[in-house]
Amino acid sequence: MVMNQHSEARYIVESDNHELIGRVYDPGGMVGLSFNSYDEIAILPDCLYAFEVDGWLSSLTRRVESLNLVGDMLWPECSLEIFEDFPVSKYEWCNVITDVFLMRFVSVTDCCLLLSNAVLECGLDAKNSTLGNLRKLTDNLAIVDSLGRIQRIQRDHRVERNKRFHRGVEREFTDDDHTFKSVSIFEFRGTDLTGTDKHGREIDLAKFFRNAIDVLRSDFNKSCRLLSEGLCILYDELGDEFKQRFSHKMASHGRDHPIYGSQRES
Repeated sequence: MVMNQHSEARYIVESDNHELIGRVYDPGGMVGLSFNSYDEIAILPDCLYAFEVDGWLSSLTRRVESLNLVGDMLWPECSLEIFEDFPVSKYEWCNVITDVFLMRFVSVTDCCLLLSNAVLECGLDAKNSTLGNLRKLTDNLAIVDSLGRIQRIQRDHRVERNKRFHRGVEREFTDDDHTFKSVSIFEFRGTDLTGTDKHGREIDLAKFFRNAIDVLRSDFNKSCRLLSEGLCILYDELGDEFKQRFSHKMASHGRDHPIYGSQRES
């Protein structure tokens, strides 16, 4: 039995294929290379703006890219049918994947809020960078709406994350999770259990595991596709706002600095 024959193809999450990435990384990176200290950057509003937006954007893209670690766990290069080299049981492996996915997927929204706070220059500290507070401090409703869309995409996952990490409530991977967990742990410890599950079916650990992984894969693909679409819309809006603000700061100083050449041309 080969699990991949019954599973959908993996979705790869891309983090750096939008125009905004280059638009911010270009000046932000050059600022970081052109000055010796933060104090030197801080006295130049255009440089400081580019540098700080670049930092928050880098944090966001790293977190988005890290979702592919979950994909690596769900679609490993080795066969999931061969579990002797795994350090945990099949059931525990599903739990580890769920932990990593929920924490990283939900935190993408928080990173989006922090980036938007920087682009819009709202001045909120990280703790207070919420959608409600941003809405009060900007008239750019397109960015606010885009952030709201991303929040809605991850809303159910945030609810599950909170239940899981704060109250110890874990999802059920199969229609008989108690048996799946028990048989999986016994197998990991070197004992194969036989018999029937609570529905009277002959215990089939491979089928339990296959079904659990297939559900996790489907959830991963669907959620990440929606997130990527939402991020693209947000990046469109943030890109326009960043370009306008950065260009205005450059023009107000009238300085001829080589690190801005590509921005002037664009």
